[in-house]
Amino acid sequence: MTPPRDEGTLLAVVTGASSGIGRALALEMGARGCDLLVCGRDAERLAGTAAAVREASMSRVEEHVCDLSVPSALKGTMDILARREPDILLNCAGEGVFGEFLATRLEDEERLLRVHLDALLGLTKAVLPGMVARGSGRILVVASVYAFFSVPGQAVYGAAKAAQLAFADALGPEVRKHGISVTTLCPGVVRTRFRERAGIREKGIRGADPGDVARRAVDALFRGRSLVLSDGRSRLHALAARWLPRRVMARLARRHNEKTRGLEVPAS
Repeated sequence: MTPPRDEGTLLAVVTGASSGIGRALALEMGARGCDLLVCGRDAERLAGTAAAVREASMSRVEEHVCDLSVPSALKGTMDILARREPDILLNCAGEGVFGEFLATRLEDEERLLRVHLDALLGLTKAVLPGMVARGSGRILVVASVYAFFSVPGQAVYGAAKAAQLAFADALGPEVRKHGISVTTLCPGVVRTRFRERAGIREKGIRGADPGDVARRAVDALFRGRSLVLSDGRSRLHALAARWLPRRVMARLARRHNEKTRGLEVPAS
C-alpha cells in the first residue's frame, strides 16, 4: 500500500538512484525534507540508497526496481508516477557506450537511447498533468557537458545528451506559465561507476565528488535555474564550446579520448 503523503511534504522521484549522481541526489533531497520514490535497476544497490537516506534523514523512502530501457518497465513506471503525482522529478538514469561507432553494437546504442530519451520523455509526460493541476513542479534533467560539443568515441552518448539539453531548453518556457521549472545539469567527469560500466578506463583524471555535484544541482533546481554546470572544468568546456568551431572541439575531444582512455580514433 502506498503510504499517504504528509501535508506540505514534497515527493521527489529520482531515477538512476542505485549509485553515482542519482544516489547523491536522493541523499540531498532527503536532507532537504522531501519524501522519496527512488528508481533503479540494481535492487541491492537501490536498497542501499534507500537505507542511507533513511539513516541520514527523517524522509520516507519507497523503492521501485525497474529497467527503464525495457518498454514495459518504462510504461509501468509512468503509470506509478501518474498516480502518485510527484512534486519533483529528477531524471538521472543513464547508460554509456564507449568506442568507435564502427565497432560498437547497435543494440547497446538503442538501449542507450531508450534510457536517455524514451525514459526522459515518458516520465516527464507522466508527471506534468499533476504539476499543471497544482500549479507547481520542478524537473531536473541530468545531461552532460558533452551536450555542448561532438565527442568522437562516444558519438551516440554525446548526441543523446545534446538532445536532452535541447528538449529541456524548449520544455522550460512551455511550462513556466504553469509554475513549473526545468533545470538541466551538465556535469563533467564525476567519480562514479558510470564510466567504468561504459568501458571507459581513464588515466590521470580526477572527477568531481557526486555529493558536491548533487548539492549544486539541487540548489539550482530550487532556484528555478535553467542550467547548472558541475564544476570549474565543466564551465570551461561549455565556454570553449561557445566560442570555438565545432570541428575544433571535436578534435580536442578525440585527442582527450586518445590520451586519457587509450581509444584509437582515426584522425579526420
